[in-house]
Amino acid sequence: MHDTLIDAHHGLAVTAVLFTAFWVLIVLGAPRRPVRLGRLGRPVFTGAMMSTGAAGITGLLLLASGKWLTMAFPWVGVAAVTGYGMAGAHSRRSLRSGQKASAGFAAVVQLLLLAAAFALMEAKPF
Repeated sequence: MHDTLIDAHHGLAVTAVLFTAFWVLIVLGAPRRPVRLGRLGRPVFTGAMMSTGAAGITGLLLLASGKWLTMAFPWVGVAAVTGYGMAGAHSRRSLRSGQKASAGFAAVVQLLLLAAAFALMEAKPF
């Protein structure tokens, strides 16, 4: 069961990175006027947020399993997922209001937070 949860956590993390990278491309390719998320943007944004949330939940389940509770890297992951959610909400709102620069910055922050958390979880340096 524990190995299955680890595999699910890793798979969800990879999915989250891919969806987020696609979301960044959508935001950076959007026009400078206020836009709706549209047929492509809405499912990509939803997929990015849901897969990241699911990866976070499986990470918390793994954290509760005991052996990682005293280590620092899972808590950095929790902070990264929290920041990811805040940046995601900001990028979506900014895109809808036509603030492309702000939306692009927030989307890139999302990707950087997720990539850093992913790299940290793979390396487990501390």
